Amino acid sequence: MTELARAAAVVTKLLDDHGPAAVAAHARRVAQAVGVLPRPMENVRPRVAAVSAASPPPPQPSLADTHRDPAARVARAKTVFDGDDLPQYYCVLDVEATCDDTVPRGHFPNEIIEFPVVLVSRADARVVTEFRRFVRPVLNPVLTKFCVGLTGIRQAEVDAADTWVEVLREFEEWLERWDEGDAAGSNDNTDADDDADDGDATSPDPTAPIVVRFATDGPWDIRDFVAKQCKLSGLPVPRYMRDYLDVRKRFRDAYPAARRKKARRRVGGGLAHMCEAMFPGEGFQGRQHSGIDDTRNVARVVCKMVRDGVA
Repeated sequence: MTELARAAAVVTKLLDDHGPAAVAAHARRVAQAVGVLPRPMENVRPRVAAVSAASPPPPQPSLADTHRDPAARVARAKTVFDGDDLPQYYCVLDVEATCDDTVPRGHFPNEIIEFPVVLVSRADARVVTEFRRFVRPVLNPVLTKFCVGLTGIRQAEVDAADTWVEVLREFEEWLERWDEGDAAGSNDNTDADDDADDGDATSPDPTAPIVVRFATDGPWDIRDFVAKQCKLSGLPVPRYMRDYLDVRKRFRDAYPAARRKKARRRVGGGLAHMCEAMFPGEGFQGRQHSGIDDTRNVARVVCKMVRDGVA
């Protein structure tokens, strides 16, 4: 044990056993031995207390006030897909988040800035309705030039948006309204194109709960971005997102010929490759890394998988 560590141990024991007066007395004895004056110990604790009082931990939002799980809010809530039964609907999701190309991957606190969901009916493999919201980031409210160029999301769009807690609540209420057969909520996409398919927003049986399962292009949207955003916002990951269809993995498993074709042609992976393989001559439609366009293309893939009997 070093002299410094030994001294620290003595001070700690004195402080714990006898309080600041004993530490001050010990410090005076040491000072007399070495010929220096000790720092008044009575000033130490008030300074520490002042720092603690000036920097309290940030208050956590009350879950009861900020987040209402449909399962706890209504009796006939959506049933989480448990792997035994196929869902009636897929909630296809592809988020966009804040990013900075000057920070190493994994070290930037990404926050969701676009939350789009496309609801796909498994009964007839078609898009039923859409939900889209921009989200206002809190930690890094100003988007980087790289982020704007990558996603196409403008600063004014996130400045005017709600925070994640509010957007998540809006989404749950939207899905609940849809389940109840509220045609007015059929397509709650304020930024959708005019030619978007509103679809039939009426649940087949308005008195029965529906079974939904999320579907994403890989695990990152929910495992990383949603989980990180919920932690930043002081919320649990919603129960209905904890199980999801990994569309990219299902594609690899269900279409091995497409994988071999990709290897021969040295085609890049990801959503663009899936669209090229499943929709020859059409490929990806829209702007890549636009949340709503990515989500619509993942929904196209999911619809094809449903028709092929693999989802």
